[in-house]
Amino acid sequence: MREREVHLTKGEKDELLYLMIDGTERPIPRSKKPGQRRESYSGKKKKHMVVHQIITDHKKKIMAVGPAQNGSRQDKIIFDESRVVKPPDTMVLGDLGYLGTDFEIPIKKPKKKALSQEDKAYNRWHSSLRVGVEHAIGRMKKFRIFADTHRNNDLFSHDQSAQHS
Repeated sequence: MREREVHLTKGEKDELLYLMIDGTERPIPRSKKPGQRRESYSGKKKKHMVVHQIITDHKKKIMAVGPAQNGSRQDKIIFDESRVVKPPDTMVLGDLGYLGTDFEIPIKKPKKKALSQEDKAYNRWHSSLRVGVEHAIGRMKKFRIFADTHRNNDLFSHDQSAQHS
């Protein structure tokens, strides 16, 4: 599988402060085949879904949208298999779905303990920057790009077979 790069112009590279990444779900009809049903079912949303990964810059500009993946897949696994190459020395902000990557992620609260004031301040800083990717996803859903049910099953099954080749 080839690697996908986030393409930036010379001016964009100079202005780039950081990238943000997140996954978003898109509903699909329930499959008639039990095997496909299990793959597309998102336990998080309790619906049949496909997942797209979105990469934006600090100005909320959408840099890349990943192909449709099964709804049962986790964000980190989708990112690992997508083989996206980020520009070197660029900070990437992700959520806790990207635990185990080299991204800047929020600090998780330990069981039966509270976060320190420094950790809370870091999480506030992190979420104040990362809200940009949420706004970009919200814009796409507002214009019904990802809000409506995706009914082109031939296209989805073709994408999946191409990825596994």
